[in-house]
Amino acid sequence: MCRPTLWLVIGALVFSPLLLANTNASVTEESSRGFAIVGAHITGIGKATLIVRNGRIAAIDSDTPDKTMRVVSATGLFIAPTFIDSHVHLAYAYSANELARGGIAGAVDLAAPMSFLAADLKPMTVIRAGPMITAVAGYPTKSWGADGYGLEISGVTAAQEAVDRLYAAGARVIKIPVGDATGGGILSMAKNGSILSDAEIKAIVDRAHSHGMRVASHALNDFDALRAAAAGVDVLAHTPVERLSDQTIKAWSGRALISTLAAFPDSTEAVGNVRRLREAGTTVLYGTDMGYTSFPGINPQELELLQKAGLDNAAIIEAGTTVPAEYWGFRDGLGTLAVGNTASFLILDADPGSDPLTLSRPLAVYIYGRLIPTKAAH
Repeated sequence: MCRPTLWLVIGALVFSPLLLANTNASVTEESSRGFAIVGAHITGIGKATLIVRNGRIAAIDSDTPDKTMRVVSATGLFIAPTFIDSHVHLAYAYSANELARGGIAGAVDLAAPMSFLAADLKPMTVIRAGPMITAVAGYPTKSWGADGYGLEISGVTAAQEAVDRLYAAGARVIKIPVGDATGGGILSMAKNGSILSDAEIKAIVDRAHSHGMRVASHALNDFDALRAAAAGVDVLAHTPVERLSDQTIKAWSGRALISTLAAFPDSTEAVGNVRRLREAGTTVLYGTDMGYTSFPGINPQELELLQKAGLDNAAIIEAGTTVPAEYWGFRDGLGTLAVGNTASFLILDADPGSDPLTLSRPLAVYIYGRLIPTKAAH
């Protein structure tokens, strides 16, 4: 994250009259009788009836639902999993409810004040970092994160103690800035000479791994991305905006990258980096830096830029569903539509396998079997 922006006004969406007429029938208290959505095409499955009980998918089949169930007609519509955004800042801008209305059921929050680790973020499932571990007066403490978004340390022992403190407070991922976080001057931030040493970074990484936590790095240029890889960092919190050397591309093979392509005013080099990293075996995770970016939902600009980076439609869907669910360890089957999994899904007006941009304008959002009012209703 780099600086705040204003929320762009989102236009009204056009709902299917048939779906709208039946939606109220599906808003029930959790009960064993559940409800059924009929007539829709389910991503990866085909046309089927989706039956929900007690917040979970009880069945996916072609049978007529039990007469005691409430029924939602979704004829001609499509069902897809809700998304996971692997880079958000919920303490900085927008709420969990706002993201949920836009189709985000899971997220990784990559910098917030310490107190935010205990915040109630329902209906979303959120893996949290708490404040970035940074050098004294380091990024972001002298810019957008002056109000507790950085945990300042000096020395290896302090670095290890910071990781322990965050873990005890509920953090399950660690974020660090590598370098001065300016991205070679491309972003509108002043350079900051206060940076973590190699020894401090290595101590943070090793201690986090001892707790079973991954480490994400804010590293926007080639030198810092290579330095992060050398220290054992697991995931790039952003796609670097400077063209990466072949050495750096190779160093990140087998690791992960959070896209955040829409966060940059000029994404040309970043798009190329995603393409090359993915070809080299880097896992690509959908992420938007929401809070800096200003679309509280599945961001259509991010989807378009992922297409430019060479991801086909199926890969884009996977980057926001099954891939982050497995990478971060989200539970309850979030990101996959299967019997026994959480009933968290979108109802869409087009097939996301043919038009992934439809994901950014859901007609209805269900999380744990409950209908979430969409942005169009507000």
